[in-house]
Amino acid sequence: MLSLVLIACLGLLSAWGLLRYQQTAVRQMKEAELAAQALHDLAYRDSLTGAENRRSFMERLGTEFVRLKRTHSAAVLIMLDIDFFKRVNDTFGHDMGDAVLCHLVAVLQSALRGMDTLGRLGGEEFAVLLPETSMDAATLLAERLRQAVESCPANLDGKQVAFTISLGVTTLTADTPDVNFALKQADAAMYQAKHMGRNRVCVA
Repeated sequence: MLSLVLIACLGLLSAWGLLRYQQTAVRQMKEAELAAQALHDLAYRDSLTGAENRRSFMERLGTEFVRLKRTHSAAVLIMLDIDFFKRVNDTFGHDMGDAVLCHLVAVLQSALRGMDTLGRLGGEEFAVLLPETSMDAATLLAERLRQAVESCPANLDGKQVAFTISLGVTTLTADTPDVNFALKQADAAMYQAKHMGRNRVCVA
């Protein structure tokens, strides 16, 4: 009888030990996944705004360029930046400047599709990659983005700051020489928008 009790106890202890081991293994796997995601975010996400960083955006742009070369489809590239951003920092401080950048990304992301990519290229300059999109559709989207930003001020500690953006739009096709050419085209269109008075969309 005593041996049966011992065997039962040993069985229960073994089952408990196995359960504890499985729970520990699952926890360690989750921790490893979280650590891997954190490392990925450090490498590919802008730490302030959560947008893709320049490295990540350029990789996605390169991948899309290879795809459209193969399929002879088209994509659209939008370059944009905040008008008079230095004035925001000088007038309201860098905390408000950071709030404006984060707010801009939130407004833009809310209007983009899951397949679109928004990247922060540096400072207040951003780019949007729109796969499988016509120029007409992209120009309409760019105008919607402009209007959404203009009508939705950033807020920090109860203080609101209205701001605008200027956007340049260019198409990316199998005939485009390379991604740098497309970036220069979109950038030139964006600066044309600035020279024409800012807070507008120009097409390359």
